Amino acid sequence: LQGTSAKQSNELAQISGYQQVFKEGELLDVHVYISTQADPYLHEGRMFNASRNPDALIYTNSTKFGWNVVTESVTVNVTMPDIVQRNKSSLFAHVFVCRKGVSPNPWALSNRGANLAMHVMDRSVDLTRRLPEKQVVKAIKRNLLYDPVP
Repeated sequence: LQGTSAKQSNELAQISGYQQVFKEGELLDVHVYISTQADPYLHEGRMFNASRNPDALIYTNSTKFGWNVVTESVTVNVTMPDIVQRNKSSLFAHVFVCRKGVSPNPWALSNRGANLAMHVMDRSVDLTRRLPEKQVVKAIKRNLLYDPVP
């Protein structure tokens, strides 16, 4: 949809039945969290709790929505949790695009009673893949003098 004008997006919405959530020029907040959980909403939003999980929020920025906005590349250093280094879990990035001032946390007091689907878009991406466990092949011990050849 890159290069789509507002008029074209309205026509597309009428044809497809989908409606554009964000308006041209609207201020948005972008939040990026990391976690070893594939679902950011597990455990009632523990990932969003800064006191319990201070390293989860790795990037936040405000921008204006537009169809012809130039993309921006951002480099972020992430500390790899020990559980990921030991190949016991994967690492996920959870990206939230919200209307300005809206928290991506559905359990936040400011979001009580709000329809978050109209204010927050989210996407989770696997940053690392868990390698398959190494197959351990047990050696079969047999007596070469008495045991028959298999």
